[in-house]
Amino acid sequence: MRFGRTGVYRAFMFSSPTILAITPEACKQVLMDDESFVTGWPKATVTLIGRKSFVSMPYEDHRRLRKLTAAPINGFEALTTYLGFIDQTVVDTLRRWSEAGEVEFLTELRRMTFKIIVQIFMSGADDRTMEALERSYTDLNYGMRAMAVNLPGFAYHRALKARRKLVSVLQGVLDSRRAATAKGFTRSSSMDMMDRLIEAEDERGRRLADDEIIDVLIMYLNAGHESSGHITMWATVFLQENPQILARAKAEQEEIMRRIPPTQKGLNLRDFKKMQYLSQVIDETLRCVNISFVSFRQATRDVFVNGYLIPKGWKVQLWYRSVHMDSQVYPDPSKFDPSRWEGPPPRAGTFLPFGLGARLCPGNDLAKLEISVFLHHFLLGYKLTRTNPKCRAAFSSSSSAAAAPPPPPPASRHVAASFAPASISARLGSNSRSEMDGVVSASADATGDQPMNVYVWDMDETLILLKSLLDGSFAGTFDGLKDPDRSIDIGKRWENLILELCDEHFFYEEIENYNEPFLSAVSEYDDGKDLKTYDFEADSFSSPYDDLNKRKLAYRHRAVGEKYTKGLEKILDSHMVKVWNDLYSATDKYTDGWFSSAHELLEEAMGKSTADPTAKHSSINCIVTSGSLIPSIAKCLLYRLDDVVEVENVYSSWEVGKLQCFKWIKERYDGPNVRFCAIGDGHEECSAAQIMKWPFVKIEFRPDAPHRFPGLNLSTIHRLMDVVYKSSSKDG
Repeated sequence: MRFGRTGVYRAFMFSSPTILAITPEACKQVLMDDESFVTGWPKATVTLIGRKSFVSMPYEDHRRLRKLTAAPINGFEALTTYLGFIDQTVVDTLRRWSEAGEVEFLTELRRMTFKIIVQIFMSGADDRTMEALERSYTDLNYGMRAMAVNLPGFAYHRALKARRKLVSVLQGVLDSRRAATAKGFTRSSSMDMMDRLIEAEDERGRRLADDEIIDVLIMYLNAGHESSGHITMWATVFLQENPQILARAKAEQEEIMRRIPPTQKGLNLRDFKKMQYLSQVIDETLRCVNISFVSFRQATRDVFVNGYLIPKGWKVQLWYRSVHMDSQVYPDPSKFDPSRWEGPPPRAGTFLPFGLGARLCPGNDLAKLEISVFLHHFLLGYKLTRTNPKCRAAFSSSSSAAAAPPPPPPASRHVAASFAPASISARLGSNSRSEMDGVVSASADATGDQPMNVYVWDMDETLILLKSLLDGSFAGTFDGLKDPDRSIDIGKRWENLILELCDEHFFYEEIENYNEPFLSAVSEYDDGKDLKTYDFEADSFSSPYDDLNKRKLAYRHRAVGEKYTKGLEKILDSHMVKVWNDLYSATDKYTDGWFSSAHELLEEAMGKSTADPTAKHSSINCIVTSGSLIPSIAKCLLYRLDDVVEVENVYSSWEVGKLQCFKWIKERYDGPNVRFCAIGDGHEECSAAQIMKWPFVKIEFRPDAPHRFPGLNLSTIHRLMDVVYKSSSKDG
């Protein structure tokens, strides 16, 4: 970089003082810190997409909406339903192109992806509705990138009219759905996304309002149509221009086809998960020509990024393309090389096609599914022949950020190609690739970074109390001030509640002997089967522990994960919810607030609390427990840790040991500006932390001990981390 690797640059854009963030470290900090940065999209964009969509709402509203829409958009059941239609649409489209001869490739791809996304939203939409949506959406899309001039003749004015039409069409469909439901009519077709959004409920029984559903759908019209079409086009072009890569991707798809049973109709999610090399091709395409090249945030307070102060109220633009073309992260960044994605996943902040953090694009799995299905069928039976090969389709880079390529000559503005069995013709329109953006300059070098912290917590006798309640040792530290019989009674009630939840709702009697270290450990065996009507009791385990039983275990793991996401109030009946609430309150009172203060500290660690004014970044909580995985997940729910610890961040060291779990966590989250800290009460986590060279905080029971709850605070943990990491940096 010409002016040094500062990562942040000052500008004035959209009538606001603006900071441009272009390095992984700067982008990651901004994206992960939901307390210091809120969304800052231009008002014109928010007006067109909708104020009730993800792009503009506050953190808590966003969290609620995201939780409600996760299953309808990216859930296993939803993706399984959508896959059948995507598969058939792609097959029909490719056949039609091959019969037509020459087609304008991008235009036809966009038409195909639009048809898919509309049918996913509203299955059975008639041609008239489809045409109305497509016309209005095209005007809306152009207006989002235009000057916000609301006068006749300007793109933004047309876009506002288009939004009103889209809202009218979608509201009409919503009204008819609700009216049919009120009259008791049952839809003949399977549930689509609109049905799922209508039925979605949060833990308080609240459902989405019509304007929320409409804004979500309009947002996905853009994300699920525009981006998918462009990335599919570029992946196809890159494959054609790299015969060795194409041959390897094709061989993988042929092997998948050989393993599909003759009785299976079309692709399923298990086939999709086997497309590992094709996934690398798609990731490399997303890196090279990511359509969503910029994201917008706004500082809610004075905050330092890479050592530079961003004043409260200033806008921040995150330039993803600069990150993806950073030669320090991706050697030879202008080379299309899917093999760079082999091995462990990329460090957080280095790969941002779908964003990062709490506002990660919720449709990422659906988008990759759609692209993968098209490339699967293309590789197996078709060839793209560009009838205008002089059209510029390659890109180059002379620095860590992508340089904007010169425009192609006028005669090469449209690339045509043919689609036929083994030979396809298509035309790439002039808008087939947005221009790569150049680097912005700065005047100083970076002086420091705000770190991202990963807190690795023990569970029992650290965040929660159980053993010490059952044996009275907790009461014993209070020199007779605590009633030990009361302690034992509380412990036994917790023990019964944990076992009941595990056995009644988490299949523990069946899978007790099949403990895994984390929930996704057997996900490769999950074929995505719809579990809504799946009979778990009939399809029980049998000997030996083979692939069939691992698939059954993967089903149960998936069901447990979905229940964890929904929350305990969706699992227990009203009586048991009251029992649980009463027991939690009684225990918290008996322990002088151990549970509630532990929860508050974990909230603070994630940046959800303003209790610590020094907490200027969001971080991550992981749990590594010596207990079995399923009871540990049940404990997280019962002790109300599910909103501060994601289910995939719960690890069982029962068989592998805590050191191995620590290593997995480090591999998953490691980076140049990431710090780890272990907190627990036992020797094993202390020893593992020493080997990993992590700071360790030992939890104690004594009422006057500083490392207990309440008492332990984030400042204490951070002071220890500062000492250890400063010492490590001097040594190394």
